[in-house]
Amino acid sequence: LKTKEEEQARLQLQLAAMQSVLEAQRAEMLSYQHRIDDMIGVRSKIIQELSQALSAANVGASVDAGPECVTVRRGELRGITVDASPIPDLIPVLSTVAAVSEGETRIVNAARLRLKESDRLETTASMLRALGGQVTVLPDGLVIRGVPGLRGGTVDACGDHRIAMSAAAASCACSGEVTVKGGECTEKSYPRFWEDLERLEENP
Repeated sequence: LKTKEEEQARLQLQLAAMQSVLEAQRAEMLSYQHRIDDMIGVRSKIIQELSQALSAANVGASVDAGPECVTVRRGELRGITVDASPIPDLIPVLSTVAAVSEGETRIVNAARLRLKESDRLETTASMLRALGGQVTVLPDGLVIRGVPGLRGGTVDACGDHRIAMSAAAASCACSGEVTVKGGECTEKSYPRFWEDLERLEENP
């Protein structure tokens, strides 16, 4: 009888252990699902913000926003005023577009950019100047005077993934080569950035 009771107790312990493992696995799966949902939500938000920013900016480009992507076709680019408040992370790359747009572009309400991975007002200006752009830094914004084209040069990303990727985008408007120092910082938000950029070059 004692042996039977011991066997039942052992089986109950094994069952409890299995239930514990299953609960842990279920919790882990839910955690992964939440992460996936968060990533999908972030992607949708980025697409929406980019579409709204480009449409509202009215820089002269054709913007077509779909559920999974935003397609932009270059038109006659012109200087505008951009309110950075709702789209602070897009300012470096929008400044790159402004650098080769006709006229003057003003970035306003952008003081918070000084508190990012770098002081993005200063690093965006330094990036564009290094490539031949004309930029004035204000306490809470930038004034960018468009030029017909950029010449190329060397850009220090300053450990900021947005600056590195914006410099890469600016290379499309440069007559010479662009070298990005510290380009590995793109790992933070876009680990495949340089690979995907190379693929675009191979398949224009």
